[in-house]
Amino acid sequence: EGRDCFNSNSVSGFSYIDENHIQITVGANRKYILTTMFNARDLDWTQAIALRSTTSWICTGNGLGVEIIGGELHRNYPITAIERAPDDTPPAQGS
Repeated sequence: EGRDCFNSNSVSGFSYIDENHIQITVGANRKYILTTMFNARDLDWTQAIALRSTTSWICTGNGLGVEIIGGELHRNYPITAIERAPDDTPPAQGS
């Protein structure tokens, strides 16, 4: 109860929020905020970005086993927390 999950294959977009937060879009209108301890600005946003997890379902809460991968020389950004974005979240930069 209270779990909010999505399939990793349903991610349709990534956006930079700030150094430690990345917003993802799932399907047409669900948005989640991923927290990382690494500087997300260093992620190469001009290259392909992927969300990888140990299972195909990703749920809000602890981000254990979830990471963002991107860049020409792939860098891994382990995720420490996943939360549903509030409906009034300002638009993130990029896409």
